[in-house]
Formats: sequence, structure tokens, C-alpha cells
Amino acid sequence: MAKKMHVADQVSEICQEIRSAVESYWVFTGISEYVDNPQNLKVKDRFCEIYIVLVNNAFDCMIVAVFNLLDRSGRGLTLASIAASLEAEGADISVTRQLRQVYTHHEVLWKAICHVRNNGVAHLNDKKSSSSHLSQAMLGTKEIRSFLQDAILAFDALAPYCSWNVGPPNRLVESQASQLFHLAGSMSDQLIDECARDALDKLHTRMP
Repeated sequence: MAKKMHVADQVSEICQEIRSAVESYWVFTGISEYVDNPQNLKVKDRFCEIYIVLVNNAFDCMIVAVFNLLDRSGRGLTLASIAASLEAEGADISVTRQLRQVYTHHEVLWKAICHVRNNGVAHLNDKKSSSSHLSQAMLGTKEIRSFLQDAILAFDALAPYCSWNVGPPNRLVESQASQLFHLAGSMSDQLIDECARDALDKLHTRMP
């Protein structure tokens, strides 16, 4: 039977999972808010395929990471299990209490995440479509944001116990995600303008 990782390594893994959950959500919102702006519909139409891929992947990554952090199966590395491991190591009780509060406080979100994860992300269901299960789960933005805010605070509390340096969630990914589409749209417009000018130049040179 394989040995458990050292507690400090477990903490680093949890911190990475928190960062993955938070930054995936920020990428999701960064792209969605940019392309859903009525002024940017042209960009959304022009790059609809990559938009769908990136948004879906960011959403799925967020679902999996949040599921892992709040898992109730008792088998994985979660906020609750790391609280117990740190407590056994004599860590500050305020840290372990904070982790347990985050773990138990978001029961509504946990149930919604489970439903989405089990019927559309990790598994498919032959009774309903993934989109139907997403609607049924009633996964709300308010609940997601509330959990992620708590998760960031948990990251700050856990960081001193990491065995290696894990950078905190960086909100820069949100603006970078929207900037990618903005730059792509600008470059596409520029290429179209250049092609149009070239076509006009060639037309003019052929005219007597």
C-alpha cells in the first residue's frame, strides 16, 4: 500500500487545486463577459468555435476542481482531509477551523456541483442532455463566487504550510482572456482591411 504524501505536499496540492478552481472561473468570466458585450458580437461570431472550446474547458476545469475540494466520499484529498492532517501535525487551530467552515458552509453549491459533474462533466447521462442537467442543478453565480472568495482566503491560510511555493490565484488571467479575443478581433479586422486595400489597388492598376 502506497504511503500518503507528506502533509506539506498535500497542502501544496490543495493550494494548486484552489488556484485551478479560481483561475478557471476567472478565465470563464473574462471570455464570456467580453464576447457577450453587444459591441463584440462580431468577434464572437468570427471566433465562435474557439470561444466554445475555451469557455467549456474553463467551466469543466472549475467544476472538477471545486468537486475535488468539497468531495464528501472520504477517499480524496479535500479541504476537510487537509484540515484533519494539519490538526494532527499541531497546526494553528484557527486555520483548521477555517478550512472546515469553508468545507461545510457551501452545501448547496456542493449538491449542484455534484449534479453537474456526475451528469455532464465526468460522466454522461442517457436520460437527459448535459445542458438539461445544468439547468436542473441551478448552479448559481452567487454561490460560486461566494465559495471561491472563501477558497482564496483558505489559500492564504494554507500557503505557509506548503512544501513548495504555489503562487496565489492571479486575477490577471481574467483580463488576459478577454484581451486575447480583443487582439484576435483587431488583427482580423486589420487583415481584412489590408486584403480589401490590396484588392482595390489591383483593381485600380487594371483600369485604363
